[in-house]
Amino acid sequence: MSQHEFVIAIRIWLGIPLFPFPPPSLKCVCGQVLDPFGNHLVSCGHGPLRIKCHDALCKVIYQALLTNNKHVKRERCSGFDNSRPGDTFHPDFLLDRPSFFDVTIANSLQPSFIITAAINAGAAAEACKDFCHADRVTAAGGIFYPLAVETLGLWTPYSLKILRSIASRISAVSHMTFSKSLNNLSLVHNIDVDINNRNKSHSSVDVGVNIKGCRRR
Repeated sequence: MSQHEFVIAIRIWLGIPLFPFPPPSLKCVCGQVLDPFGNHLVSCGHGPLRIKCHDALCKVIYQALLTNNKHVKRERCSGFDNSRPGDTFHPDFLLDRPSFFDVTIANSLQPSFIITAAINAGAAAEACKDFCHADRVTAAGGIFYPLAVETLGLWTPYSLKILRSIASRISAVSHMTFSKSLNNLSLVHNIDVDINNRNKSHSSVDVGVNIKGCRRR
C-alpha cells in the first residue's frame, strides 16, 4: 500500500472528509457528483474493484475447467449468433452439451443493494444473477451457468453448487476422491481467498483510482 492509499484508508476509518468542499464539477468516472466522505467511490458499481474481481475469478474458473477439458475457451462466440453469452466456454461439461459459464460481480455496498444485503446475506448476488443469455443458449442445445458473487465474497447457492461440480470434475481427472479434491485443490476456498485479498488491497485503492480518474465538468 502506497503512502497515498494509506492516507485515504486512515481518513475513511476516522471519518475525515476526503473532499472537504467538493465543487459540483468534481465527479466520479461514472458521472456521479462526489460526496465529502467518498462514500460513492467505495460503493460505485463502475469502480476497479468490481472489474478486477470479475477478471480474476474468470481466470480461476477458466483454469479449473481447462483441467477437465483442453478445448475450454475464454469469451467464445455462441456459434448460433455473434453474441458471447459467457466468460468461459466448455464443449461438454454436462450431458455432452456445450456450456457457457458467466461470472457476475455485485458490489454489496451499492445503494440499491446495501439495505437488502445487510438483512439477507447474498441478496445482492441473487439480484444481479444474469440470465439474459440463458434462453438463446438453451434453444441452441447448450447450457448456461450464471455464477454470481458479491464483492464481500458471498455466492448464490446455485453458484456454489456449480463450483463444487467443477471441483468434482477436477477430482475425477486427478484420480482423487471428491472430498480430497476439495481439501487439496479447494476451488471455492481459493476463490473466496482471492476475493478477500482483493478487497483488502483495493478498499483504499478503489477510492484512490477513482479519485485519480475524477473529472471536472
